[in-house]
Amino acid sequence: MSTSHPERTESHLSTPRPVLYPPRSELHDRHTPRRDAPWCGDENTPSYHPQSAWVSRYADKPTQPRPAHPAQPLGGIGNHPARSSSGYLEPSPLSPSMSSYGHYGAETDSYPHRTPEDDRQLKLAQCVDQVATKENLEDANRVKLHKFSELATQECLVTIFGAILKQSQAIASMSEDMKNHDEKLNTAVELGRTNYKLPEEVETLLTALFRHYMPGVNNSYEKVYLNAINYTAQNPKKLGVSLYHKEPCTRQAVADYLVSQNTYVKLAYRRVIFGSIEKPLALMLFAQQIKKDWELNTHQHYPITQSYAAVLALLRSIAASIIEQLKRKVATKAAIAKATGYKPATDRSSTGFWEAVEVELKRLNALMGMDRTTVFVVSI
Repeated sequence: MSTSHPERTESHLSTPRPVLYPPRSELHDRHTPRRDAPWCGDENTPSYHPQSAWVSRYADKPTQPRPAHPAQPLGGIGNHPARSSSGYLEPSPLSPSMSSYGHYGAETDSYPHRTPEDDRQLKLAQCVDQVATKENLEDANRVKLHKFSELATQECLVTIFGAILKQSQAIASMSEDMKNHDEKLNTAVELGRTNYKLPEEVETLLTALFRHYMPGVNNSYEKVYLNAINYTAQNPKKLGVSLYHKEPCTRQAVADYLVSQNTYVKLAYRRVIFGSIEKPLALMLFAQQIKKDWELNTHQHYPITQSYAAVLALLRSIAASIIEQLKRKVATKAAIAKATGYKPATDRSSTGFWEAVEVELKRLNALMGMDRTTVFVVSI
């Protein structure tokens, strides 16, 4: 609650006041610091200190409190208090913010000794904290970043360049290590490729795939395995060779295995064809048996087309001719053995079946193209 005070007039200035200050002649020279009387902050105002010499002389005199007056604008410039006619600071009531100082004086800022350099350092520290927070730096690295921000420009450049040189040395060392690792890795890869072998399960699948393409309509039986290779290239994961397109050794292993199976698969197929002649079996029944035993996806019903049956009829007609030739050859050898009295050596030469098939297919392709239905009439 504020108290009303009378207006200040000249009568107030002439009213006798208690003596608060010693005469000017007894004051110490303001340009010479004295140890027993610290100063307030203004060069003309002695600090109120219990140990001051002048306080002990005048403090024992009874004084009357000065009547309070309403707040008046300061007569000085800015926040400096007005001065009296005697040159001293005019006393003013203590404000709440100054009561803890224990002396009269002008109000100051929260940081009385703050300089522009202090502001710059504060902003720099805030910037460092923001960067450390944004980059999620650990506490130790945050401290290092603060220390780095305190360096001069030349020191910063030297520090940065030193770190770059250190990283260059580390990279050079790592490059040498990587070179050694690359050599070891290349050696291991080469050994792996040299000794790579397809798993047994993959070989079984490739063999079944090769057999699947034998009964189909083929223009040639010399390289039926190429159909299996093409399917493997399009569906490597289905056949368990997911590295088919990444590792040359895998592709080579697949090709080598299928080529090695070419003779065995063709031999097995030729025996099936010959067996259907030696033990007569109707063409359509034979076609159904071939589809069941040699083709994949037998759980699905695929009708036997005329082209499919025509190819089997062609193979059986060639086989019948070869069988007749073999019978005559065997009969001739038996007659010679009977006449000479010794048994001739077993003939292990090829029957010539697949060679005869290739000759006939080339003739038919040149004569009638790819259509096999016209051969259907040759069925036996």
